[in-house]
Amino acid sequence: MTGSTKAIEEAKIAYANYIHRFFIHEVSRNVKLPDAGIYIVIPSYAEEKLGETLASLAGCIRTETQVAVLVVVNDKEGDAPDQKAMNRRAFDAVRHLQACSGIQWVEVDATGLADKNAGVGLARKIGMDAVILQMVSSGENPAIVCLDADCTVSEDYLLRIEQEFYRSDSQVALLEFSHPVDEHTDPVLKKGIEEYEVYLEYYRLGLHFAGYPFFYHTVGSSMACKALPYARSGGMNQRKAGEDFYFLHKLFPHYPTQELKGPIVFPSCRISTRVPFGTGRFQQKWTEDGADQYLRYHPDCFRLLKIFLEECRSFFQCDHSTGIPDFQRFRSAHPGCEA
Repeated sequence: MTGSTKAIEEAKIAYANYIHRFFIHEVSRNVKLPDAGIYIVIPSYAEEKLGETLASLAGCIRTETQVAVLVVVNDKEGDAPDQKAMNRRAFDAVRHLQACSGIQWVEVDATGLADKNAGVGLARKIGMDAVILQMVSSGENPAIVCLDADCTVSEDYLLRIEQEFYRSDSQVALLEFSHPVDEHTDPVLKKGIEEYEVYLEYYRLGLHFAGYPFFYHTVGSSMACKALPYARSGGMNQRKAGEDFYFLHKLFPHYPTQELKGPIVFPSCRISTRVPFGTGRFQQKWTEDGADQYLRYHPDCFRLLKIFLEECRSFFQCDHSTGIPDFQRFRSAHPGCEA
């Protein structure tokens, strides 16, 4: 058995194990996907700007690698009629682009989901699991890229993914994002998104200063992985918020993370109340409370984390004569950390 044949067989086993061990939604099992090297998964829930997202993808520079875009149109039982009407328009937007050359457009009907699990995590999972089901017979390892239905992308978005991620040995990638601040006409929301980006970068740099190894932004609209690590890590979760953070932190310890500098993804600056945190919620609170609600982590949080991480190894070393951790040495070295 050659190396490549062995790798394919091992991949088939990993995909089969994932399908056997983890929950696969019935919607995923019914999706028929074209063969592609890059799959872009877009959850869409009562989304007004989906057409702009799809148009920006359609306007991308063409790639040699086949690209498939899965639009997971989802809603839950009991949603308002106007939300369901927007979803029907989402199906029309996808069908309108069916003839676009270079990209295969796939509409995934995930409407009427049970309220208990309905949300962005499940919608992402439905699309990403459909890719794994497609790969179980071939053993291929395509790129699975996440995007949101209120984003636009740069003209070289697909080309960068193909050249810098799909064709590389990297298994996890983060795409640089930037909110389109200059396009915002509302001065309050413009100021809000500027402050939010400062907040995000301050937090990331604080973790980097502390020596935390996984200091990356974890934004669902700008993350990607190959199919094989997706399956081996247990796949996407069903969280209604924070699904991107928990998903990526399953991957970070096991796979080096590649950053695609850009920016090449442009998330919306709008107000949204769909999730308890994130851009949309921050913008809502900013318009209501302004700077009064704008709090950053105290720098001492990162200083103390830095001390802890530096001392972590010796902190857990035991006195072999007693079997007790050497807390005394740690306290002596850092007298201000008794608390």
